[in-house]
This record gives sequence, structure tokens and C-alpha cells, in this order.
Amino acid sequence: MVAVIFFTALYLSTYWYQVALIQGDSMLPTYHNWQFVLLDKHTEEYAYGDVVAFRCDGVKGVLIKRIAAVPGDTVQILEGVLYRNGVPVEEGRLNGHLEFEGIAKQLIILSAGEYFLLGDNYEVSRDSRYQEIGCIPEEDFIGKVVP
Repeated sequence: MVAVIFFTALYLSTYWYQVALIQGDSMLPTYHNWQFVLLDKHTEEYAYGDVVAFRCDGVKGVLIKRIAAVPGDTVQILEGVLYRNGVPVEEGRLNGHLEFEGIAKQLIILSAGEYFLLGDNYEVSRDSRYQEIGCIPEEDFIGKVVP
């Protein structure tokens, strides 16, 4: 019986759902340090505002951030304002002043399968604005955080 439970749990966490631990303050106030979240690993659609976990070779770890732009979009941060497809973004957690523009100071055109991700706490988040992270290919996504 223990083996059945073990293999069922292993199967579910490998292909369907996985528990992840938020580490740090980059997603405040939505998620806090040491908070557990559930990842939906079988989702195939990602949209603006979704929070995703992804593998990041640039920091040799897993990060959790919010989708700010999807494949085919243009992204730029000018004078602290995020522009998506030439229009200022004024939705939910993506609305606010971004002190650090990073690589988004220049216009970024997202290729097929690429996403631009931001942490909710702009002041401390290391996200797609940073060269070592940059735009994230969908194949690096682990799953979407279940709200």
C-alpha cells in the first residue's frame, strides 16, 4: 500500500502538480518568503498576469515570476513605465514604477515561445530585465502557480 501511495504521489508531482517554495521577497505582496505554492504542470496555455515557475540557467535555479509579455509582443521600459506593444501597461501587479529598466531600456521583440517576466516587487526582483535572466523560453517553464 505504501508503494502505491509513493508511486501515485511521484506520478502526480512529475506530470500534474508540484509544490514549490517561494524564497525571497521578489513576489511581495502577492506571495511572501517561505510560502508554499502549488504548480499546475499540465497547463499548455500561458497568458498575461499568470505567475509561473521556470528553470533559469543564468542564476542556476528555479524562479517564480509574473508574465508581462507573451510571444510576438514588444516590450520596453521607459522612464519607469512598462510598455507592451507600444502601450503603457496598467493592469494588476504589472502597474507601477520600475526604477531599473535593465535590458528593457531597448525595445525587445519576443520571438515564438519567448516570455518577458517580472516579479511583483520591482525594487528587489531579479527578472527578465536582467541580462543573466532575460527573456524566458516556454520550454524552461515548470508550471503555472495555482491561485
